[in-house]
Amino acid sequence: MVSIRSVTAVLVSALFAQCALGADTKAADVGPFQPTIHTSDFGEIPSDLFYFDDSAVVMTIVNETVYRSDDDGKTWKSLNDDLNSALGTKETQTFVSMEYPRLTSNRVIVFTEGLSHLISDDKGQSWRRFDMPDVNDLAYADVRYNHVNEDMMLISNLYCNAEGSCNDTWFYTTDGLRTHPVPLPIDDIRECRFAKSSATFSAGPDSRILCIQVTEDGSGSRLISTDDFFTTIEECKDSMNSLNSGEIVELVVIQSFIVAIVEEDKYAWFSNVHFFVSKDGSQFQKVDFGSNLNKQMYSFLDSTPYSLNVVLYGFKNSMDIQPVAEIYQSDSSGVHYTKIQDNVMSGTFGFTAANKVSTIDGAWIINKIDSAKGADISFKTLVTIDNGRTWNPPILEDDADCKGDDACSLNIISVGASGSTKMTTGPTPGIVMGVGRKGSGASNDLKDLDTYVSRDGGITWRFAFKGISIFSFGDQGNIIIALRMDLGFIFDAPMVYQDTVLYSTDQGLTWSEAKLDKPILPLAITTTIDGSSKNFLIVGQKEAKKDSQDEIIYYSLDFSDAFDRTCGAKDFEEWYSRVDSKTKEPVCVFGHVEKFNRRKQDANCFVNTLYKDVEAIEVPCICTEDDFECALGFAKNEKGSCEPVMTVITENFCSNPKKTIKLTSKVKAPGNLCQEKNGFKPPANDFSISCSDAIAKSKLKNIQTTASMFSEKIVNYFYLETQKSDQVLDETILLSTAGRRLYVSYNGGITFDMVDSLKDADGKIVAIYTNPYYRESVYVITSDSKIYYSEDSALTFSVVDAPTKLNEFGLRQITFNKADPKSFIWYGEKGCKSYFSQDCHVEASYTQDGGKTFKPLIEDVRMCNFVGSTLDIDQFTINPNLIFCEKFSKTSQFFQLVSTTDFFEKTNDVLFERIIGSADTGEFIVVAQVNDDQTLSAFVTVDGLVFAPAEFPANFKVDKQQAYTVMDVSSKSIFLHVTTFSEIDKQFGTILKSNYNGTSYIVSLPDANRDNKGYVDFEKVETLEGISVVNVVANADKVRENHESKKLKTKITHNDGAEWSFVQPPAVDSEGNTYKCKGKSLKDCSLNFHGYTERKDVRDTYSSGSAVGMMIATGNVGEYLLPASESNTFFTQDAGVTWKEVKKGAYTWEFGDQGSIIVLVKPEKNQKTLWFSLDQAQTWEEYEFSKDPVSVVDLGTVPSDTSRKFVILAEDADSQNMLFTVDFTRVHNRQCSLDLKSPTGPKSDFEYWSPKHPFLADNCLFGHESEYLRKKPKSSDCFIGMAPLNEAFKVLRNCSCSRRDYECDYNYAMAEDGTCKLISGLSPLDPVRICTADPDLLGYWEPTGYRKVPLSTCESGLQLDKWTEHPCPGKKNDFNKKHGSGITGFGLFAVIFVPIAVFLAATWFVYDRGIRRNGGFSRFGEIRLDEDDELHLIEENNTDIVVNNIVRGLFAAVGNLVQTTGVIRNFLRTQVFRLGANSSRGYTRFGADSFFSHEDEDESLFRYATDDDDAREIDNFLDEGFDAGDEDDMRLGGPYDGAEDGSSPASPDDFNVDDEEDDGDLGSSRN
Repeated sequence: MVSIRSVTAVLVSALFAQCALGADTKAADVGPFQPTIHTSDFGEIPSDLFYFDDSAVVMTIVNETVYRSDDDGKTWKSLNDDLNSALGTKETQTFVSMEYPRLTSNRVIVFTEGLSHLISDDKGQSWRRFDMPDVNDLAYADVRYNHVNEDMMLISNLYCNAEGSCNDTWFYTTDGLRTHPVPLPIDDIRECRFAKSSATFSAGPDSRILCIQVTEDGSGSRLISTDDFFTTIEECKDSMNSLNSGEIVELVVIQSFIVAIVEEDKYAWFSNVHFFVSKDGSQFQKVDFGSNLNKQMYSFLDSTPYSLNVVLYGFKNSMDIQPVAEIYQSDSSGVHYTKIQDNVMSGTFGFTAANKVSTIDGAWIINKIDSAKGADISFKTLVTIDNGRTWNPPILEDDADCKGDDACSLNIISVGASGSTKMTTGPTPGIVMGVGRKGSGASNDLKDLDTYVSRDGGITWRFAFKGISIFSFGDQGNIIIALRMDLGFIFDAPMVYQDTVLYSTDQGLTWSEAKLDKPILPLAITTTIDGSSKNFLIVGQKEAKKDSQDEIIYYSLDFSDAFDRTCGAKDFEEWYSRVDSKTKEPVCVFGHVEKFNRRKQDANCFVNTLYKDVEAIEVPCICTEDDFECALGFAKNEKGSCEPVMTVITENFCSNPKKTIKLTSKVKAPGNLCQEKNGFKPPANDFSISCSDAIAKSKLKNIQTTASMFSEKIVNYFYLETQKSDQVLDETILLSTAGRRLYVSYNGGITFDMVDSLKDADGKIVAIYTNPYYRESVYVITSDSKIYYSEDSALTFSVVDAPTKLNEFGLRQITFNKADPKSFIWYGEKGCKSYFSQDCHVEASYTQDGGKTFKPLIEDVRMCNFVGSTLDIDQFTINPNLIFCEKFSKTSQFFQLVSTTDFFEKTNDVLFERIIGSADTGEFIVVAQVNDDQTLSAFVTVDGLVFAPAEFPANFKVDKQQAYTVMDVSSKSIFLHVTTFSEIDKQFGTILKSNYNGTSYIVSLPDANRDNKGYVDFEKVETLEGISVVNVVANADKVRENHESKKLKTKITHNDGAEWSFVQPPAVDSEGNTYKCKGKSLKDCSLNFHGYTERKDVRDTYSSGSAVGMMIATGNVGEYLLPASESNTFFTQDAGVTWKEVKKGAYTWEFGDQGSIIVLVKPEKNQKTLWFSLDQAQTWEEYEFSKDPVSVVDLGTVPSDTSRKFVILAEDADSQNMLFTVDFTRVHNRQCSLDLKSPTGPKSDFEYWSPKHPFLADNCLFGHESEYLRKKPKSSDCFIGMAPLNEAFKVLRNCSCSRRDYECDYNYAMAEDGTCKLISGLSPLDPVRICTADPDLLGYWEPTGYRKVPLSTCESGLQLDKWTEHPCPGKKNDFNKKHGSGITGFGLFAVIFVPIAVFLAATWFVYDRGIRRNGGFSRFGEIRLDEDDELHLIEENNTDIVVNNIVRGLFAAVGNLVQTTGVIRNFLRTQVFRLGANSSRGYTRFGADSFFSHEDEDESLFRYATDDDDAREIDNFLDEGFDAGDEDDMRLGGPYDGAEDGSSPASPDDFNVDDEEDDGDLGSSRN
């Protein structure tokens, strides 16, 4: 069937269909013979056009009218009247499509837009109606046929509503639609097929149906089967339970194979596909292509009952738009495949991966990309006649200068009607036509193409005629007709209409012309299916007259009179289809040679075998090794030998693990015709193995390792990420070498190549930047000041000239703009004849078109930033052109902070005159200003307009000589490390923490360790809020006084730095032994880690953003941190609450697959094994990644830790650099089961985990209880992939406030008992200031010494920061109105006396039934307040329970009344309790102590004196905490020499990679 509408609708406008009966015309007398031509005019492009098999009957639909011709299209009749009559409806129906099954040569189905449709069993001569009830109007119908029983059919109706949502409704019939079809009794069906949809599929019942069903939760699909039309249903399975774990996207039946195509990761936008093959329609086996290709597309080539031919199309990465194809051929099982060609052209202007030469076994024509031609996508055509064993370029037999070698050969581009992608070889004995050009290679340029013909299956060719053409074959290739086709209209050139048909009656040797009545733009040529007819049908678009629309013409050409006789025996030749070009002997393929009785080229006769297919004569050969394939359990390796596949062997032959098996590795291929007598015989039982060994090897065999060798030292490597979606995994790696070269891997390190478009940069590369806001953008800077940029993840690069010379001041070269990927700032040098030139300075330039043009921005600059790239543009209105720059002032010898909104053309505002530097963190920009007294002050902005002063503790002075670091902790506060001791190798300092707006700072932790470069041993836990780890100098006083070496200890916080504690060690080590310090205090026996400052690669963080709650660290249990050589490896899965030692020794680590895979390797010499865990460190297995020992340098994977591939950077014994890729992709058999509607359901592989504070009984952290979804450790057989686990995150509730939701306020510090004390000699911040800052406020709270942690969302409960509220100045009346002051009358009585009466009655009951009965007031002291804030009394009988409840109720009621009811509070304050000397303060404080007997008012909960003890007696709190500073730390510092970015190139001699997010180090301010 030919469908033309979809590919040509853009060429013409719809016209009302009008059929004119064709008139016989004779073409112009321009040749020895002219065919008879019949013309039929149609108004519109046909939607369907097909020949009935073995028949001259043709049917078509044009403009919703059905036409039929019984004479090869010479005349046409409209069937609409007949069809409407058969429908029995008064209204005229619209006919939209036809279905021709080709299983029977007589049946056709016509679908209408209504519920009633028509079927004919006699080629459209008579019709009967059938109905499809209870469905929406037909949108698109499709029919599935049963090849064994033509009366069994499945019909789908695809309907899409106005919102674009589509669904299928399925029906079936078992009587050929003689009765109405019945809906399938099952829902959510996506696709269905009969198992016996192919003539060669014979297994199982005739009625077997397979369907893809969407699962109930909608998260995936499953493959089901039925033999009784869904009365009973079975789920199709494979041995590894992988089939139904992914997303089944297609189900096909090809020859004797049923193939289910499954997307490996059903959540990924860019997922590989896997094939599952069945030979019986029930049990499936997973196909192993053994390919490194990222397989996202596929197609099936012509196949046989004994072998599948498949094309896999892969993309280099997620930005690739030009797929590359690999061709695979299966064995008879369809499970094991051999790659017969790779790097095949596909996908552009009719290029196809491979074209099977019709009728010739083992003959293929392909276009292979010539990699030497690079981005021009040049290719060469190759031909095989031995099923892919050998490939050769086509030979031009009529051109002596083009010998079919690398210098010149014919390169075929197959262009069919309207860009058809199938080469028209035709059902002929070796006669092939194609369009191409001669030369060393061809490109996708459609100019200068000609038409060529071959008579030996494509081995040799000769020129036919000039230009592109479409063509067709008749009489077994003895008639060829063609129409030239000018494709210029594709490129907006005028359409060229053709009035000449070219034809040949001598197999393409000579060509004649026949004139058409009206010129046309040819759209299609068709003839009988078997190519045996002498009649052809041409469909073309007629050129429209002025002011009229184009029309469609059908031309019927009859060549019956070309010869007047039928060929006799002497007119035929015996032609062997496969002949060796050197020996001239026939080539055996599939055990036979193949020959045809073909008409001689110069014979003047017709074969005249109408409706008879071309037949090959097959002559058996003597068997050779090539006629055998690998037996079950074996697969061909690269050398062609059959090697064991342990997983298949164990599944099929090792039911008893104790037995030893003997197997034969090769068997004769089914369908092979070779004669075994005197031929090759494979050795029997040539492989033996014990099943125990096979099982052990099968576990590790699924891990695959590849090694890439580099002749130069590897300087750096990093992964590119993508901005497309969280459901995209891109494994592109950039790797730089000491020779200033860049290598790229698009498959996670399996293979590396140099990018062809960077060839001019080879040996000159000095820096690489990635745009942190547009991850696909890569910028390569060269020593000759060229900027090579890629916008497709390093697939291709373009080059621009930098506006100024590469700067050598150690500054970064580029700053990017979050708002625009084309906008960035370049920093170059000017006036620098030498490094010491007085005029030498840095000039910033900007571009808004990706570097095509630059304009000067500002001179004498160190750094500029687009402000909107940092601050919250959703909360604040920020000018997109607002830029801050640090400009050097020659007058003050300091930097200024200047701003502009028009690139300094008119606006140039000086914000600060003397700064050390600026940094951004979270949603803040912090500026460090030098004061007149040489101290530092900090200013903070959240909107880019207003800078608020940062209030450091009053007794904490920061000298300009002190370096300080702004650390990114993804908190709502700023964490600032200020160096307090700066002796080389002994530096440490104090961590300050801000309030919510970054203006008020407190001391979070003193004596935090840092190194000589200013990096701090501080690291946040990824994903989780407010948990960080830090190393402190435990002997800080002795370091200061005696200059001792630092002794480090590790601390952790679980409440965003409000409290810190030492890390609780595990009870025993990995060998079950107790630690030496067991029994000592936590201070003397804690777990200590090597931190950020000791890492070779700062990307090796403790935690992972996707492995929630999991951390790995190296260290030791003891009083202090020991050297790395004495360290072991530890793991936690609860965010640092508990730890366990997993390995002796210090390993480097990586998480993969969102924590499903953990890999450890020692970064030492003489290593060749790694350890991995698939169950969250519960068990470990060893794997040998290298045969020879190597020195391991680093272990890495994608930054998101979602990949299942890891890379190991190493050096061999000869110091040669190498990179191993360890691929766990095949380790897991299935994707984990996840239902986001019920994430922890009975079939789920996931469970919820809640982070918690280690010293609280509940799971409340930061005022709320949250749950994260993680994989169950026992589900080690499945992978997570790109499953959106973050979508299952939930906050269960906001908790009541507790002590852990508060930190010490400004000028307060935590005492040893865990309370916040006012620092001696200091005062709290003036609370009235907030009234000035916010004019809408009516009141303020008096300082208590506590403030809520900004991250906390707690509600009610313990309100440590809100006890006494005052009206803002001038707002007293409004304040009183809000809080209800002035209550009188009955309200006054109700408020005062009713509660008192209730209180007195309850008090008497408590005294009489509780206190007096239990011993009186002498035991009252036995009531205690525990950490959980619960009262526990001394008895617990029924009476005491009542008493206790009353006591609790009274305290809760009065407490809540006081804390939440402004009416009572204000009334009591102003009317009732005017307490002597205190009345002058205008208020009385009501805290928890007010309900106990305290005579001294100074003993109330909070006061503002400088006493050492806190007003409230509370339990001691253990310090705790964990905060992860990472490579995003920003250290503020001095001028050029101190501005080196840790990840930016310090000079052209250094080669570093910067993604502008690695760190924000601005150096030390030390001059």
